[in-house]
Amino acid sequence: MARVLIIRCIFSHYKLRAPPESREIVERVHGLRAERCSVARSLKGAIAISTSFELT
Repeated sequence: MARVLIIRCIFSHYKLRAPPESREIVERVHGLRAERCSVARSLKGAIAISTSFELT
Protein backbone atom coordinates (compact mmCIF):
# COMPACT_ATOMS: atom_id res chain seq x y z
CA MET A 1 0.00 0.00 0.00
CA ALA A 2 1.35 3.44 -0.92
CA ARG A 3 1.96 5.99 1.81
CA VAL A 4 0.38 9.39 1.26
CA LEU A 5 1.66 12.64 2.70
CA ILE A 6 -1.18 14.69 4.18
CA ILE A 7 -0.39 18.34 4.83
CA ARG A 8 -2.58 19.90 7.49
CA CYS A 9 -0.77 23.18 8.09
CA ILE A 10 1.95 25.42 6.68
CA PHE A 11 4.00 27.88 8.73
CA SER A 12 6.29 30.48 7.18
CA HIS A 13 8.65 32.76 9.07
CA TYR A 14 10.08 35.77 7.26
CA LYS A 15 13.38 37.37 8.28
CA LEU A 16 13.31 40.87 6.86
CA ARG A 17 16.05 43.47 6.70
CA ALA A 18 14.43 46.83 7.31
CA PRO A 19 14.97 49.81 9.59
CA PRO A 20 13.01 49.72 12.87
CA GLU A 21 10.89 52.70 11.77
CA SER A 22 9.47 50.49 8.98
CA ARG A 23 7.79 48.10 11.42
CA GLU A 24 4.31 49.59 11.01
CA ILE A 25 4.49 49.31 7.21
CA VAL A 26 5.83 45.75 7.41
CA GLU A 27 3.01 44.75 9.77
CA ARG A 28 0.40 46.22 7.42
CA VAL A 29 1.85 44.49 4.35
CA HIS A 30 2.25 41.21 6.24
CA GLY A 31 -1.43 41.40 7.16
CA LEU A 32 -2.39 41.66 3.47
CA ARG A 33 -0.21 38.73 2.41
CA ALA A 34 -2.85 35.99 2.57
CA GLU A 35 -5.45 37.78 0.48
CA ARG A 36 -2.88 38.68 -2.19
CA CYS A 37 -1.18 35.27 -2.40
CA SER A 38 -2.75 32.96 -4.98
CA VAL A 39 -1.41 29.85 -3.25
CA ALA A 40 -2.84 30.90 0.12
CA ARG A 41 -6.20 31.68 -1.50
CA SER A 42 -6.23 28.29 -3.24
CA LEU A 43 -5.52 26.41 -0.02
CA LYS A 44 -7.81 28.48 2.23
CA GLY A 45 -10.17 26.22 4.11
CA ALA A 46 -8.25 23.05 3.30
CA ILE A 47 -4.91 23.75 4.97
CA ALA A 48 -4.17 26.09 7.88
CA ILE A 49 -1.57 28.68 6.89
CA SER A 50 0.17 30.91 9.40
CA THR A 51 3.10 33.27 9.16
CA SER A 52 5.29 35.45 11.29
CA PHE A 53 8.13 37.84 10.67
CA GLU A 54 11.07 39.46 12.37
CA LEU A 55 12.97 42.56 11.42
CA THR A 56 16.75 42.28 11.44
